[in-house]
Amino acid sequence: MRIFKKLVLLNAFFLIFFISQSNANVEKIATEVVKDLPDNVILAIQPLDRKKANISMASSSGIIEKFTNEIQRALSNSSSSLIDRSKLESIMLEQEEFQNIEEFSNLIENTGADILVGLSITRTNSSSVEISARSFGVKGNLAGQVISASKTYKMDLPQSFVIKIKSIKQGQKDRKKYLSSFIDGISNFNEIEVTSQNIANHQLDYIIDINFEFDISERETEESKKAAETAKGLALFGSLTNNMIKPGKVNPLAALTQTEDNSADLKQLVFITNAEAKILKVSNNSELYSTSESETSAPINSSEGDKKKNAGKSVKDALYVLGDDVGNKITGSKSSSSSGGSLLD
Repeated sequence: MRIFKKLVLLNAFFLIFFISQSNANVEKIATEVVKDLPDNVILAIQPLDRKKANISMASSSGIIEKFTNEIQRALSNSSSSLIDRSKLESIMLEQEEFQNIEEFSNLIENTGADILVGLSITRTNSSSVEISARSFGVKGNLAGQVISASKTYKMDLPQSFVIKIKSIKQGQKDRKKYLSSFIDGISNFNEIEVTSQNIANHQLDYIIDINFEFDISERETEESKKAAETAKGLALFGSLTNNMIKPGKVNPLAALTQTEDNSADLKQLVFITNAEAKILKVSNNSELYSTSESETSAPINSSEGDKKKNAGKSVKDALYVLGDDVGNKITGSKSSSSSGGSLLD
């Protein structure tokens, strides 16, 4: 899917940009934290609290990976060591449930760690954060003590979010064929990456379920209203003139009053789609909702092909606008493009 590839490439670009800009600061932070540590200690690195930092899973993983490497380098000429991150994997998977040092320290007490190193990231705006680190004792005489700390540095880190579209349905019917319309709408936001279905939930920022309802109704037009009024007026006129003619006589105005009522043929069919997206924020299991509505119309006597075309356009337009609105809710900013349906034709 071209849209998917485009979003992946954009996300990769932002990640590369972030790494190139942040290497120096992460190295400084690691060096500052390590230099004041006692000898012969075992360190463990705490996963980032993404909810507090307001950063994506991809950014969080990139920062932790870089920080871990720099801590390892800083420890290379010392008697201390760093616990392999793979040993903490199961704990990291549960990180969103544990949002403070004390709780996480209890989790790692059986890993052999003496000191826990935690990064602190605070978002200052949509494109940058402030980052620092501290180390805490987790057992023995060091327990509960702040052992060392770094300075706080500013870092360029544009917001980015990884989302998975779990389902798209019309009632209970699977409607994946319309997924591209939603993705077209959400692709207005370069900071959002739509990932594949096989990505584990803990690697995501948002999970989205889409449902839409579709209906067809008849609607009066100005032409059908005028035709109905004309037919009604002629019928009334004919009735009045008939009453004025003596029995057995022919009404000379009868031909004028026998116009056929074609108002029904001048009505239009209206194709209406109402769509809703449930947006689950993975970091705290909170939910947001987004809705959209779209309608198209066609003459009531349109061919089946035209009816299907208009019905499909109604659905696609609603899903495009829904994608744009979901992007707005996730990023907190409106897209630069309009919510029109030109990409859906």
